[in-house]
Amino acid sequence: MREHWDRWGWIVPAAALVVVFLRVIFGREAFCGSGQEHCLREWISSLGGWAAVIAAVPTIYYLSRQVSAAADHQRVNFAVSIRGNINLASAARQTAIEIRAQIATVRGTLAAFEISRPQQINHLLAVAELASDWLKRPVFAEFEARIRLPTQVSVATICVYIDSMVEMMKRADPENYLNIPNAAFETLVRGYWPALDMADKYAASICESADAFIADMDHLGSKIT
Repeated sequence: MREHWDRWGWIVPAAALVVVFLRVIFGREAFCGSGQEHCLREWISSLGGWAAVIAAVPTIYYLSRQVSAAADHQRVNFAVSIRGNINLASAARQTAIEIRAQIATVRGTLAAFEISRPQQINHLLAVAELASDWLKRPVFAEFEARIRLPTQVSVATICVYIDSMVEMMKRADPENYLNIPNAAFETLVRGYWPALDMADKYAASICESADAFIADMDHLGSKIT
C-alpha cells in the first residue's frame, strides 16, 4: 500500500494546488458566481470529496491486483491438486485396458481353436493369475480411495474371488479333465468364467470412470482458467 501511495499520492496535493491556482487566477466568481456566500467553505468541502475519491484510486488498484493474484494462485493450486489424480486415472485406465485385452484374447482362443482340455484349463489359469496380479497393483486401490469406486464390488473383493478360483484350478488333477463327459467339462469351464467376467466388468468400469473423471476435470479447469 505504501508503494502505491508513494507512486500516486502526489495527485491529491496536485489537484488541490490546481484548484487554488484557478481560484487565484479567475477569482471568486468563476467558482461561485456572484452573490453566493460561504463559497470557500463549500469548495473546501467539495474538494475534500474529490480528494477522497482520488486517494481511493491507488487502493482500488491495489485491491484489484490482489484479487487477480488470488485468482492466479487458485488456478495454480487447482492444477497441482488435480494433476496427480488425472495421472492416476490415466494409469488405471491403461492397466484396465490391458486386463480386458488379455481376457478377450483367451475368450477368443477358447472359442475359435480346437485345443485339448488341459490346454483350455491352462489358458484360463494363466489369464486368471495375470488378472489377479494386475488388479492387485496399487493403482486400482488408489483410484477407489482418491477418485471413486467404479463398481459396487471393490477390487480387493474381486481379487479374493479370482484367487480362490485359481487355487481351485491348481488343486485339480489335469488327468481328471480327460475322463469326464463333454457336457460336464463345459460346465466346469463355465464355472471358472464368472471370476474373469467380474474382472472384465471391473476393468471396463475403471475405463468409464477414468474417462468421466478426466473429462470433468478438464471442464472444471476450463471454467477456472
